[in-house]
Amino acid sequence: MKEDKTTPLRERMIEDMRIRGLGAKTQQAHIRAVRYFAEFVGRSPDAATPDELRAYQLYMTNTGVSIGVFNARIVSLRFFFGVTCAREEMKRYMQFWRKGYEAFSWCAVSPANPRQDPSHGLQANHYWAVERWHQTLKNRILLENYFLPGHLEAQIETFVEHYNHLRFHESLNNVTPSDVYFDRDKATPQQRERIK
Repeated sequence: MKEDKTTPLRERMIEDMRIRGLGAKTQQAHIRAVRYFAEFVGRSPDAATPDELRAYQLYMTNTGVSIGVFNARIVSLRFFFGVTCAREEMKRYMQFWRKGYEAFSWCAVSPANPRQDPSHGLQANHYWAVERWHQTLKNRILLENYFLPGHLEAQIETFVEHYNHLRFHESLNNVTPSDVYFDRDKATPQQRERIK
């Protein structure tokens, strides 16, 4: 197991997170996000300038980082600069991506017309899928403490991204919901067969 070398700055950040009661996984995510930023700037992150912070956000945008990951890293950097470094002024240079949760919106069923045509959403007998999804989301989100609304939003976005675009669903013939929605569900198993 590889051990990260611990700097006094990292130790201070870990202590700040422990004082605030952040969970172990949240602490790991914050440390990882600050490490990525430090690798980008090429020096200690506490000495970063607003221009470097802006350049890092552009770098994440240009390299295709998902909305959830982008926002989670911003939450981590806001904690780092605001609490550990006592540089509150750096927070105004950090922007969250504000984008709706349309990736899963195709699943919504109108309460006024629960027996919709399948091309316009789920049928009444598919309510269990939506209920199960919300139960999974609720269980996952309740396992951590969130002290900032942006952090909670980032976790929800990360969950939606994973659930819709990365997780294969056995009930959907081992493809993702986005594959089904965008009619890629037929091509994906064929591609897997070709690869085998």
